[in-house]
Amino acid sequence: MTTGTPLTNDGEPMTLEEQLQQKEQQLNDVVKSGLEIIEENKQLRLSLEQYRQQFAELQMDLETNKAKQQELLHENERVQNNNLQLVHDLTICEEKLHCAAETAEQYEKIIEAIDMDMEKEREAEAEAEAEAEAEAQAQAQAQQAQAEAEAEAQIQEQEAQERVHVQGQVQEHLKVQEEPHTRRKVSNDELEIIQVHSNSNVESLRNTPSFRSKFDGELSSEPVNLESLDDCHDIVEAMQNDIEQLEHENQKLQEREKFLGEYVQQLLMEKYSLEKQVVQYSQLLSTTQVTLQECRSTDSISTVSDAASLNLQLELNELDPTAKQNTNTEEIEMEDVYLPPKKESLLLPKMESLLPPKTEPKRSHSSSHSHKKQTKKHSNRHSKKHSHKHLKDDDAYQEFLHLTCAAVKIKYPDADISLESLMKLAREKDLPFYQVYDYLSRHILEKANWQEGEQSKLRDLKQSVIAAQKEHNQKLKRRHLPRFWKFLWNAKRSKTKEQKEQKEQKGQKEYQNNNDREPAVDSCVQVFHTKTGGVSLQLSTDASKNKTTRSQKGRYN
Repeated sequence: MTTGTPLTNDGEPMTLEEQLQQKEQQLNDVVKSGLEIIEENKQLRLSLEQYRQQFAELQMDLETNKAKQQELLHENERVQNNNLQLVHDLTICEEKLHCAAETAEQYEKIIEAIDMDMEKEREAEAEAEAEAEAEAQAQAQAQQAQAEAEAEAQIQEQEAQERVHVQGQVQEHLKVQEEPHTRRKVSNDELEIIQVHSNSNVESLRNTPSFRSKFDGELSSEPVNLESLDDCHDIVEAMQNDIEQLEHENQKLQEREKFLGEYVQQLLMEKYSLEKQVVQYSQLLSTTQVTLQECRSTDSISTVSDAASLNLQLELNELDPTAKQNTNTEEIEMEDVYLPPKKESLLLPKMESLLPPKTEPKRSHSSSHSHKKQTKKHSNRHSKKHSHKHLKDDDAYQEFLHLTCAAVKIKYPDADISLESLMKLAREKDLPFYQVYDYLSRHILEKANWQEGEQSKLRDLKQSVIAAQKEHNQKLKRRHLPRFWKFLWNAKRSKTKEQKEQKEQKGQKEYQNNNDREPAVDSCVQVFHTKTGGVSLQLSTDASKNKTTRSQKGRYN
């Protein structure tokens, strides 16, 4: 038993056949392992290709993300500019609010001053009325005292007269008794009785209606102080006139107070609307700042930009139409300034709509020679089509189309069209191989020219819209002038118009007077008046009057 021979499981040496079988099994195992390795290599190659594709896709995604990042940066700049504009608008609104508050305070002060003047006038009126009443009462009391004094004086005079009359009667009675024996001495008691009787008669006379009527007639016949009555009448008339003037001034002041109250209400409404706008602008500023922070913080830039655009649109819809129009115009301007140039595919329709319509060639049936030429051309085209049909189906024609389209694409790298679309155009037109390059290059140039024209039209339209919007905003701003200043301005304008009309009327009168003084001119000469007030002469068209008109022209010049 040799040492180099392999052994079986039982410890016996293996035969050659067993060794061969073992080696065959080993070879089969090696082959299987090699096949497995080959399959693994294939799978690894496929995975490598997949990774390469994924890497290319990731590169494309990076480029798109960079483009989106640039767009978002432009949008960020636009939003910042909008914020600056909003801050400017806020400052303007605050200034307007401050001015409105100042005007309201001024009008409140004016109203307070008017109220104080009204109170002072009322107090003065009350004092004047009290003084007038006191004077009237004093005059009435004085008149009553004078009347009582005069009545007492008259009563005393009448009493004295009655006493004298009674004493005369007594003396006459004594004289009647001529005889001495019949005469009696009048004692003091009798005289007292006579005096008492006379006093009782005086009191009875006072109580009689005849005496009262007589006394009233005497009082009425007494002279009255006419000067004091005239003065009282003048004072009463002056007081009535003052009362009427004060009532008229009171009505005027009430009308002014109503007007000022309406104006103050309008100012308060304007203040309320401006405060609303300030609140809305502040909310918009806060939302824009939040969106900017989200743009800076988040990774998903596209979602944030969409959300920001939606928020801006909703908030602008909630604002006034004037503010919305302003923001629209600003967006148009900022798009022109900040946004990157759009691709031509977004601005243009399909290529088929851009191409000129197919028109059949006009056939002139005037001569047989032209008809023969057309038939020859048609036959040549038909023969060329039949000769090149077999090439279009071949690989050579496809390679030629691919190469020509690639050459056109290299020549015009900015053209927004793919190789497949160029090849499709060449196939649809059914062109021969020697006309493909010229047709495609001409088509791209026509498309570029059309794009330039359309872009210029769009720019002109945007500029016209922006100008119209600015004019509209200026008109709206001019409308917000206060009524009071507008009233003053209209009054000033009316005065200037009247002055101008008066000047024009004076000028027309002077012009007519000058026309009346002008010398008579023949019918062949036409007279024209200049703006400075002079006279210019012009000859008529008749040739027979040329000599006379020349002499007249020289005379008047």
